[in-house]
Amino acid sequence: LAERSHFDGLAGYWTYESTFRNVRANDNDYSGFSFDLDFSGNRIERFEASGNRDHGLFLRHARANSFAHGTFNGNGRNGVYLDRAERDRADTCARQTRFEGVTIRDSGLHGAWLNFACEGNDFAASYLIANREGCYGGRHADLIGRTGDTACTGGEPEAVVDASASGEGT
Repeated sequence: LAERSHFDGLAGYWTYESTFRNVRANDNDYSGFSFDLDFSGNRIERFEASGNRDHGLFLRHARANSFAHGTFNGNGRNGVYLDRAERDRADTCARQTRFEGVTIRDSGLHGAWLNFACEGNDFAASYLIANREGCYGGRHADLIGRTGDTACTGGEPEAVVDASASGEGT
C-alpha cells in the first residue's frame, strides 16, 4: 500500500521482467503509479490506483508491460497517461502495453490519454466508465487499441451548441 505520499505512490525505473501483485496506490499527491526510464517486460496484476491527484498511471520509456485485473478510480487527471520521455525519440514511448480486465472510472479528464504516436498499446476485456472528458483523449488516442470486448460508457463530453449559429435566441 502506497498512500498519502507527497509524490507518486509507487515509482519504477530500470525494472525488467518483474511481477507486482496486489499493489494499491491511493490518495497520493501525484500519480498512483509512475513507471518510466526503461520499465520493460513487467506485469502488474490485481492492483488499485484511486483518488490520486494526478494520474492513476503515468507511463513512458516503457515497453512490453501488462496491467491485469485492476482498477483506476477517481484520479484527478487521467486514469492512464501514456507518454514519451523525449519528443524526437520514438524509442522513449510507452509502447506494447496491454491492459486486460482493467476498469478506469471517474477520472477528472480522460480514461486513457495518448498525445504522441506511441504504438502497440491496447485494452482487452476492459471498461472505461464515466470519465469526465471521455474514454480516450490526446492527439493520437486513435492509436490505442481496443478489442471488441472493451467498453466505453458514460462521461463523453456533451456537444456545445452555439445558439447564434443555429438561429436560436435571435
